[in-house]
Parts: sequence; C-alpha cells; structure tokens
Amino acid sequence: MSDHQRTYHCRISVSDEEGALLSGYAAIYGKAERSLFAHLRTGGKLTDLKREFLRGFGITARQFNSISMTLNGARSIRSGSGARD
Repeated sequence: MSDHQRTYHCRISVSDEEGALLSGYAAIYGKAERSLFAHLRTGGKLTDLKREFLRGFGITARQFNSISMTLNGARSIRSGSGARD
C-alpha cells in the first residue's frame, strides 16, 4: 500500500432553502456534539444523557449514537489506541 494520503470532497448544488435546512441541521448536530463532549468530560454517563439529548436537541437515537461514536473514535485516536492502516 502506498504511503500517500488522499482526501476527497464533493460539492453539491442546493437551493437557498435546502442550504438553510442543511445549515440548520449542521448547527444542531454540532451543538449536540460539543455538549455531549462537555458532559462526558465532566463524568456524565452516556446512558443517562441519551434521553436528555433526544428531547433537548430534537434528535433521534440513531443521531445520538452517531455523535457518541464520533466522539469515541476521536478520543481513541488522541489516546493512541486508534488503529491506522
């Protein structure tokens, strides 16, 4: 395998209305992610926080789990336990 790293991105064309909708979703998701990070850093239990976050941010359980997994992955990479190919 090559030692070169590649990054890909794509741009999508959206209407102003769709752009506003996506921006609103990103704002809620980002705020929920930062808030969960802060709660976990102060000793909060994931299972106890889930119901509060679902109601408080209006997100689904699947979205909460995604945020949790993102934070878990970032934490494991920072601590050196993340596997890299």
